[in-house]
Amino acid sequence: MLDVSYTSPPSAVMSDADQSSPELYRGAAAKLRDLAAETHLPDIKGDLLELAARFERMATYYAAQEQAPRGIRRSSG
Repeated sequence: MLDVSYTSPPSAVMSDADQSSPELYRGAAAKLRDLAAETHLPDIKGDLLELAARFERMATYYAAQEQAPRGIRRSSG
């Protein structure tokens, strides 16, 4: 069975660099796909796969932000 325990307490605060790391989002997407593979409930499986796809899109977005010249970056707010 897949281990879904937290590696840090829920109250732990992530730095700005951690929050926008493409690798962080890709890792979360992979875990979500693993969970989807283990479930037998079609609705839950679909929701998990949809969420994994969203995390992949966020990873792509942040990877592009890292590659963009500083003057061209979009603000997040």
